[in-house]
Amino acid sequence: MSKIIKEVFLSRMKARTLGILVVLLIMASICGCAGNKFLHQKKVTFCIKPDKSANNAQPLYIVIRNVDKKSFLIEDYDEIADLVYTDSPDESLLTWHVVLPGSKEEITVEVPGKSDLGIYAMFTKPEENWKIMFERPLESEYKIIIQDNSLKYEKEKNGFWKWLLEIF
Repeated sequence: MSKIIKEVFLSRMKARTLGILVVLLIMASICGCAGNKFLHQKKVTFCIKPDKSANNAQPLYIVIRNVDKKSFLIEDYDEIADLVYTDSPDESLLTWHVVLPGSKEEITVEVPGKSDLGIYAMFTKPEENWKIMFERPLESEYKIIIQDNSLKYEKEKNGFWKWLLEIF
């Protein structure tokens, strides 16, 4: 009798274990599909902090667009300015904003696909650092510092909980 009870117990344990594995596989595939969505569509926030002396104390445009490394390195200031000031905007252009010296601003963009990002400052007298490229994998937040006529950036410190909230 004891042997029969033991066999029944083992067969039920195998069935439960198999059931749990099936549930875990279903959950993993659902998370995998949802995770795929986040890989293709991600929000990135730029915290813009211009000094009062930025752009000789004059307003400036901040331009954010999808780029690849080759085009980012080749394109010059005039080509980017043409993208902003033309009547028919370029498809790579995600957004552009006027930024006032001394006033902080947050710009959030949705990044479609697997493209990298370029951020450009349209200074009246651009220096060497008037553009920055952000390559994949992208952080969720960057701090952009504008001093005089140049851009600098810092990655924002993100913790596990911020990442978790971003997913949901």
